[in-house]
Order: sequence, then structure tokens, then C-alpha cells
Amino acid sequence: MVEYVWKHGKWIAADAELGEFDLVARAADGEFISRTRLNCDDESEMLGLWMSPSGQNKKMINSLRLAAVNWVANLCIGRSSQAEAWTALNTTISRKLMYPLSALTLTEKECTTIISPAIHVALPKAGISSSISSIVRHAPTQSLGLAVPNLYTAMGTARTSLLIEHCGQQTPTGKLL
Repeated sequence: MVEYVWKHGKWIAADAELGEFDLVARAADGEFISRTRLNCDDESEMLGLWMSPSGQNKKMINSLRLAAVNWVANLCIGRSSQAEAWTALNTTISRKLMYPLSALTLTEKECTTIISPAIHVALPKAGISSSISSIVRHAPTQSLGLAVPNLYTAMGTARTSLLIEHCGQQTPTGKLL
């Protein structure tokens, strides 16, 4: 129920004027159920992701940032060692934040906003200055970096990996590609 209009040099989602049109779906028992119609800018949660037809990611960004802030609060309460804080950063919160990235389109600034609370608390707990350059922080260990996950890079590599995976398969996505 969304139409796209050409505005200022790009396609933008707009609400379709449908009047009193009712959207229904058939349930497993054969009963017809009236579905809720959302505006194109309304975000709804599907499979743990907040998405909208217009591509807004505000609720998803807030949800991921809240997860990072809650993780930081738990890290501050606990008495973790440096090794435990380092391991927790790389295995728990970073993996949780990376999970939905292949389905999202975020800017580098949005990715930094999401993970920054975790980095600024976990690094000092791990005995590393939180003001260390992001170049060193995100560089691989082979290049003498810390290999702290970079959400923006992870988003791009996840998409590329999925694209390559589906290209040769007989899936609906593979056929489109």
C-alpha cells in the first residue's frame, strides 16, 4: 500500500490513497482477518527487526543502541577481568549488534552511534585507552590493530557474502540476481 514518487532527484515512499480499502488475510482456519494498515513511515517489528517501507531506521537504531547501553550497564556492575571484558566485547554485544546488519542500510555515523557506548566502557575495562584511534581499534591483529568489530564494515561484508551465496542458488533471490 505504498507508492513511490520522484522527489528532489530520488524515489521516496509515500502513502497510497486507497480510501476505505480494507486489507484482509486468510488464517489457517479459513477465517478472514482484517490487517492493520500502516503509513509508509511507520516502523513495525518483524523477526526482531524494526523496518518501514520508507527505509527509516530510527526505531532499529534506538533498539540497538539501547541494547549496547544495557550491556554497558551490566558490564559496569560486574567485576570482570580485563580478559573477560575484552572477550565480552568481541563475542556478546558486538555479535548481537551485527546480527540485523545485513537487512539494514545504516550510515557510518549511525553504526558508530550504536556501538560507541560499548567501546568506550569495554576498552578501559580491558586495559586499553578508549581514545585510541579508530584506525588502530578496527584494524586486524595482523596489522597490529585491536580487531574491534566495525559495524559499518560488518554490514557491507555481510551483504556481499549473502549476495555471493545467493547468486548461484535456485532461490527466489538467486533467480532475481
